[in-house]
Amino acid sequence: MLSTKRIIFLMIVSVFFCCKNANAQLWSYIGDTPAKEKAFDKYLKKEAYRVITHHTSDEFKAPYDEMIYRLQSLDSALYYVHIMQVPFATKTLTITTSTDSLKIEDCMGPARLHLLRKNLFEVVYSPRGGSDDGYDNILLLAIRNGKFIISMEIESMHDYDGPGFFGLNETHLFLTGEIPQKYQLTLKNHDLRRYDKKAKNFDHYHSCQLKYDYKLNLFYTSYEAINGWVWDYDDDDHKTQVKGTFPVIKFGDIAYCFINDCWYSVGKDYKSNKTILYNDCHRPNAKN
Repeated sequence: MLSTKRIIFLMIVSVFFCCKNANAQLWSYIGDTPAKEKAFDKYLKKEAYRVITHHTSDEFKAPYDEMIYRLQSLDSALYYVHIMQVPFATKTLTITTSTDSLKIEDCMGPARLHLLRKNLFEVVYSPRGGSDDGYDNILLLAIRNGKFIISMEIESMHDYDGPGFFGLNETHLFLTGEIPQKYQLTLKNHDLRRYDKKAKNFDHYHSCQLKYDYKLNLFYTSYEAINGWVWDYDDDDHKTQVKGTFPVIKFGDIAYCFINDCWYSVGKDYKSNKTILYNDCHRPNAKN
């Protein structure tokens, strides 16, 4: 599904920046080979129950895949989760079942699809970055009463560079416990930066233990008061205020909160000093 996009982008980038040596997202495809593309494709789909290849009527557009996974709901029903992104036509990654759907806008595509447990699905996806920035987010999904539960959504990788340096901040998760009542989730973070002047290099490590709310079926570090404004990507002047006490994940300098069935990253509008909440994964037609 990502192969054609990677190849086309590689051709464009190699023409203009063939001497560039960097690690950020849009440069990470340099050095890809057909063998590496094939290995990534196999890795991405290794746990899929079924893969359906779709063909278009346009001979210049490559086929694309729909990946299907079997996920047991928390009330013991079996669901088929469909993951698909139509290349060129949209930058939207869709995750659907027969009874619910999620959309991730402005997305490069999935980077990892893994069944952590029979009822907990890990989706790592890549929001669109820039020439010096690349990102991955981790989305943990469960199903209850036919509806998706977003048990956690956090940034798991930031790959970037600048004049005289490059950096990588990555987080890995480790889940123990075979049933939700016994889940324990550990986040381990590695933050590094490499400079041309090596004396400025650093490697920082830290970890965080997350609790599990069995009633809401989500991971969190605490419940905290939030008074902020939900960012509307379609209208800069329209923001919805939210106020209350919500589940929060605090990890280093980054915070996320769970409101109205979605996770939001917590930021700051430096002009107004207001707390602003950002969300990548949302339910179609959902209201904040």
